[in-house]
Amino acid sequence: MSSSTNIQGLRQRGIYTGQEEKALFSIVAEFRTLFHTVDVNLVKQQTDAFGGRLDQIGAQLEAMRRELASRRNLSGFLLLCFAGMGVVVLLIIRSSDD
Repeated sequence: MSSSTNIQGLRQRGIYTGQEEKALFSIVAEFRTLFHTVDVNLVKQQTDAFGGRLDQIGAQLEAMRRELASRRNLSGFLLLCFAGMGVVVLLIIRSSDD
C-alpha cells in the first residue's frame, strides 16, 4: 500500500496527517527535480536516499494505523465492560426487589 493511500485512509478516520502529507509532497517534488539533472550517477545515489525517507514516512503512518487500531480495541473493551456492569446492576436490582 502506498504512503499516499495510507495518508488518505488515516485522514478519513479523523487522524491528522498534515506533517506526513507535507513530507511526502516534499520528497516527491525533490525526486522529480532530481530526474531533470543530467548526472545519472547522482540520480542513482539520491534514489536510495529518497527510498529511505519514504520508508520513514511509511513507518510513521504504520505507527499511526496501529495506534488507531489499539484505540478502537480499547473502546470496544470499555463498552463491553460497561455493558457487563449494567447487566450486573440490573440483576442486583431485580434480586433485591424479590
